[in-house]
Amino acid sequence: GTSASVITRIDAGEDASTSTFTGNIYATTLNVGGSGTVSITGDATATIDFDADGNLILADNADVTGTITAQTADNGIVTFEGSSDVSSDVGETGNNELKQININGANETVAFSGHVNADVLNFGADGVITIADTKNLLDDAAATNADITVSTGNTGTIVLSGTHAVGQTGNGTSSIGVSGTALKRLEIAGDNGDTATVNADIFATTIAFTDDADLTIDDGHNITGAITTATTNMGELSFADDATDSAYTVTGQIGVSGALLRQLSIQGRSVLTTTEDIYATIVNFDATPTTAATLIVADGKNINGAVTTDTDERGIVTFSGSTTTGGDL
Repeated sequence: GTSASVITRIDAGEDASTSTFTGNIYATTLNVGGSGTVSITGDATATIDFDADGNLILADNADVTGTITAQTADNGIVTFEGSSDVSSDVGETGNNELKQININGANETVAFSGHVNADVLNFGADGVITIADTKNLLDDAAATNADITVSTGNTGTIVLSGTHAVGQTGNGTSSIGVSGTALKRLEIAGDNGDTATVNADIFATTIAFTDDADLTIDDGHNITGAITTATTNMGELSFADDATDSAYTVTGQIGVSGALLRQLSIQGRSVLTTTEDIYATIVNFDATPTTAATLIVADGKNINGAVTTDTDERGIVTFSGSTTTGGDL
């Protein structure tokens, strides 16, 4: 097809077959009809639809203008071999999430302009994905589990560019990395007023604020990794209250000397345990009028910043041993 003469439908990827498209594709629908493989080296302007559990491979610099979806949930594997731009949703929210998305290009970037939903998003190499503002990552409530994995520890970067929901919000669970095989970098790149809400345990070498957005951890999930900022007094890390007391743990230092987090917020009835030093301009208890949140500081670790509350007589600080505080309490 051409941009001026679009083919209605292309059927490919039948069982035990491999179909390779070396030029650009212009079609209303590209249907991956079986368990075979469809390989694209040019750009694709089409809705790409998995009728079965087939494979789609996009070469370096192959872009997709259109939605990638599945007729049945948990079908379809999409592999990005390098840099690509995808203009719309990958795996529809509700009941059409893909089985797996592979990011296999080292030092390459896949830019997603729509929502991204799959059972697994795996970094097979040290690549980068960016999620556009207001778009969500693996938050499909119909999926049982939705995980971000890495084949080799300390590889892969996720850039959250604005306001997002990340991780399973339904009956399942989510994890970003796993213990011993951590993501290299989770980057919070939204502006002040943007919030990335993560409903997943985070295992990352670095959680980096590169702008003044808010990262909210929900539903008792934990962080394992160092939390850094591009400059001092940047970024807010919040631990959310929910219907029951939420217990959180941060295993890693929060901020560094000379580059403090703008605010660490502990909300409602939440209990936050920290294992390393805290460097934050403000550590704030954001509690409702009838509750008190708790911060537990490990023995020998310090709070470098002021500790405040939104309401009088709210907030509990527990020192597990020797601690130095570097601001008003």
